[in-house]
Amino acid sequence: MIFILILWLILILAGLSINKVGRQPLSLSQTSALRGICAIEIMIGHIGLATGSLALYPNRKAGILFVGVFFILSGYGVAYSADHKINYMKHFLVNRTVKILLPAYVTKSIMLITANELLDFIGGGYCAG
Repeated sequence: MIFILILWLILILAGLSINKVGRQPLSLSQTSALRGICAIEIMIGHIGLATGSLALYPNRKAGILFVGVFFILSGYGVAYSADHKINYMKHFLVNRTVKILLPAYVTKSIMLITANELLDFIGGGYCAG
């Protein structure tokens, strides 16, 4: 766990730039990079929980921190965009539905088809046989 956190700290420090006068402290590129790091850590935590991997499973406690940071940065981005873009909230739900639910349903469909073909997965559970 310490190794993973040290690795992320090194990557974050390597990506820092000196803040020049007039630049926004939480720019789109900075928040996107931080959200990407958080998303990767959240995925690693979920994989560790699902597989029981000793290398990934200790990461579960750090995952709580990364989920919180991810939500804070996402909320900041929505608030900033709503304040600075004209009619941003007008199509917000439609845009988010397409960006989030469409890939989720495609992924779930692929998973169900693959599980059905490879693991004898039927409906809501595995076959006993």
